[in-house]
Amino acid sequence: VNNAAQLTEQPAAAGFWKQPFSVWDDQYAVGLRGAYVASALAARLMVEQGSGLIINLSDDTDAVDGVFQANIAYSVCSAGLDQMAAGMARELAPHGVTALSLLPGLVRTEWVEAARSRGQLEISEQRFCSPRFVGRALAALAMDPDIQEKNGGRFEIEMLRKEYRFSELSADAATTPAAQPR
Repeated sequence: VNNAAQLTEQPAAAGFWKQPFSVWDDQYAVGLRGAYVASALAARLMVEQGSGLIINLSDDTDAVDGVFQANIAYSVCSAGLDQMAAGMARELAPHGVTALSLLPGLVRTEWVEAARSRGQLEISEQRFCSPRFVGRALAALAMDPDIQEKNGGRFEIEMLRKEYRFSELSADAATTPAAQPR
């Protein structure tokens, strides 16, 4: 699972031309290059064993849909993760390895909560999910015996929630099974 980004304190509304070039460099060095290197190293093992799953966590507000709600460098990096998953899927399919993108939306991380408290994010509560909810989606994908049908795809977490019938978890329900079989 590839999920890394160098987030900036620069507000997206500041304009890309006002931001230091390091914002772009950080997105690619951490987010895109990091996912590429991790995937290439993992793929070597997966190809050898004839199976595996590579998931890029991406963003549903990115350049693929022409919507730039975040900083442009972040959005373009998300689109790159989606394109990377599609390309890896084509190359890895003959070896039994699946690659895809998962779009969880805003995840209630410490960074997101801090940005909300500073007034940098004005998003309704319904748009948030917990890291545990993302984990349930990942577990459901990993347990899917027909996962290769999703090879190269881009999947919103809400669609997967309906397909695999998982839900958000509270901390005291952590022992609930990750997903119900289809």
